Amino acid sequence: MRLRSRLAPLLVLIVPFLTAALSGCFSGGGGGGPGSVELTIDFNGESPQGGVGGSGVWTFTEVEIEEGETVFSLLLKASEMYNFTVKYHKERYGVFVEAIAGVEGGGSKWWVYYVNDVFGEVASDRKVVEDGDEILWIYSEGAI
Repeated sequence: MRLRSRLAPLLVLIVPFLTAALSGCFSGGGGGGPGSVELTIDFNGESPQGGVGGSGVWTFTEVEIEEGETVFSLLLKASEMYNFTVKYHKERYGVFVEAIAGVEGGGSKWWVYYVNDVFGEVASDRKVVEDGDEILWIYSEGAI
């Protein structure tokens, strides 16, 4: 009985701490959760339609992401938020982006993406983004 009365105040302090720690409430606990990223679209000298104006480079900072968000879903989210179009089609291995804000790929130019300065090696709908990532879509003649 005496031991129980001594443990009760201690449990009141420990149980909430353990519950929070196990649910990932502390920094680094869960990883890969929601956050924000920076999205840049570089039209490489072409003139985009709609969006944030005629500038050849658009940068959106602090774009909020959801769990499981991909490079492609982020592009679609930005297109809805900033009123520009994204033309794409689905291939066997994922989504292929054909045009962004009216700037259409073809011939030797097409849209490619980078995450943290690393060329995208999978389709954009299969590359999951993480908090703090820097995503670049660029209208490119070959990979840069």
